[in-house]
Amino acid sequence: MILQTVNGYCEAVLMGVCDAALFHKTTEWLCEKIGITFKSKIEQAGSLVWQFQFEGAMMVLRYDPEAGIFICPAAFSQATGDDQAAFKKLAETLYAS
Repeated sequence: MILQTVNGYCEAVLMGVCDAALFHKTTEWLCEKIGITFKSKIEQAGSLVWQFQFEGAMMVLRYDPEAGIFICPAAFSQATGDDQAAFKKLAETLYAS
């Protein structure tokens, strides 16, 4: 996992370029190990954007076939302090798992 802010917001890079099957395995793992429940699932031009709530904040699990799998606050660069704190806790939880 790599934490970065190159897009103007905090995000965790879970995997570089990969196929959608690995994204789906990642979603299963997140549900089983961390108890995440996805609230919405959007597919657009091969990219996947699934939203979930963690510590009271909306987060996004994103898949881009040309870039990989990422997690970030759903508000992206408009994330509040609470969103960022929840994202930090999520990153710590992922790192510990």
